[in-house]
Amino acid sequence: MTLDADAREIITRRGLGRTLFVEAGAGTGKTTQLVGRIANLVIDEGVPLAGIAAITFTEAAAAELAARIRVTFERRAADSPDGKVQARCRAAIADADRAAISTLHSFASRILGEHPLAAGLPPRIGILDEISSQLAHEERWDRFLEELYDDPDHEGLLIRAALADIALEPRYRGHVTMKGVAVRLAQSWDRLDGAVGRDHGPLAPLHFGPFDRAAAAAEARLGECSDHADRFYGHLGGTVLPKVRTLVAITDPGRKFRALRRQRDWGPERGGTDKGWPDGIAAA
Repeated sequence: MTLDADAREIITRRGLGRTLFVEAGAGTGKTTQLVGRIANLVIDEGVPLAGIAAITFTEAAAAELAARIRVTFERRAADSPDGKVQARCRAAIADADRAAISTLHSFASRILGEHPLAAGLPPRIGILDEISSQLAHEERWDRFLEELYDDPDHEGLLIRAALADIALEPRYRGHVTMKGVAVRLAQSWDRLDGAVGRDHGPLAPLHFGPFDRAAAAAEARLGECSDHADRFYGHLGGTVLPKVRTLVAITDPGRKFRALRRQRDWGPERGGTDKGWPDGIAAA
């Protein structure tokens, strides 16, 4: 007798009318217990095999479970002298091909296939394998691009995306693009909320007020420094502000946006001191 004999007995016999959660490691006999539970539900409780759902993670596991259940009923029918048991076993064998012993995807597909109208679906549906799903996504993406480029109303959006270096299609391996985002969204479409398809209105204009005001404030601060030998004073006046003035002077919003996005070398200059700056502003 094993240490968990009582738990196994609950699974297969005494707990047939209970909801159970069983946690066990690989090779401990979970499938054997499940087969025994199903067989006893049919034979002892009179539950038809077609009324039982046994869900597994993989097709291989589902096939193995179905085969073991059939063999169990065949053996019980042959070994039992009880005519009632034999009849229930033979009925289960006849129902074996229709039993819901499958993966979660197959089980869901079966429900939708049997009740398509109630689910608001066409009468004939099927599950795409991985390759077919990828091909279907490629076709949807191509249609999306055609509609995107054909509609003149999208011109501003496409220009803004180009200015922001937001690529639609990958140009090299590992390139992060909107197509990759679309793949992720397609994989998790059931988690998307009502924001999908919502009309967000016209594209907001580019606004550089905060940048221009910050540039003017930096110019004013530069004039307040009394120590022109200060290293931060030299960095701000000789490196940063000349580039800032060039950016402020750009009047075309698109060019200004792109120039700002590509400005990356305003790194800090360490070594400034407080003494030449008003209000003790440190340059560090």
